[in-house]
Amino acid sequence: MRRWSAWAGAGALPFTERFDASSDRWAEQVNDFAAELLATGDPVQLRTEPVMGKKGALTTILVEIVSGSLTTLTAQTISDWLRRDRSRGARLELDIGAGASATVELRGDTAPEERERLIRSLFAPSSPDE
Repeated sequence: MRRWSAWAGAGALPFTERFDASSDRWAEQVNDFAAELLATGDPVQLRTEPVMGKKGALTTILVEIVSGSLTTLTAQTISDWLRRDRSRGARLELDIGAGASATVELRGDTAPEERERLIRSLFAPSSPDE
């Protein structure tokens, strides 16, 4: 996933096993996901980039992390979107500074408790001791 230097925060790269990545139906689901995230109040941007040799583009949803951690509502929105279709997935990447990032891949068929634990572990603010 590409990080955009003008936008500090987290990226979600949605994917599916059910639809072709360039299908209009999948694009609509990704746009709905972005709208749901925007409704949480966290600043959201959609970035698309063409994929060589493929029709359509790869869409990354960027969420700006203003308070140092992802809001509970945003984390729940990500989990809920995945839960509604077991063929969905999202690769979540957090820019942790100094050119480093932390990544987790979640799938709709991941157990709900495990999905929420992974989201919290990636986006929870770290203590000074860590």
